[in-house]
Amino acid sequence: LMDMLDMEICIAVKQAIRLSHRGREQIVDRMNLCLMDSGYKVTLRKLNAWMAPSQSEKRFPAWAIAPVCWATGSMLPLECQAHALGYEVSDPREQQAQAFGQALIDEQKARRRANELKKQWSK
Repeated sequence: LMDMLDMEICIAVKQAIRLSHRGREQIVDRMNLCLMDSGYKVTLRKLNAWMAPSQSEKRFPAWAIAPVCWATGSMLPLECQAHALGYEVSDPREQQAQAFGQALIDEQKARRRANELKKQWSK
């Protein structure tokens, strides 16, 4: 299972890099900006090793997921990790739409309850 997840994360990172239209060197620089005070440092060699199928013992580290998402402007690696746990990643707009939908459902339930109480009261 972990090998499959590692492979999916690598695919997601590669796709995020490709879609960013930035070179890997730029991605590494941006990741390091994100990691500036963390004690972690990414090199082009490390990034390449994490994504090489032949380097199965060098997995893409969890601490590098958020920086690579920021560096590429893509949530694909994070979404991949969340999907493995059975979760979905949603942006603020999707969250607003979900909250609005829930408010409509709650409103409908409240109306039904009010109507039921009104009928009981008028008996």
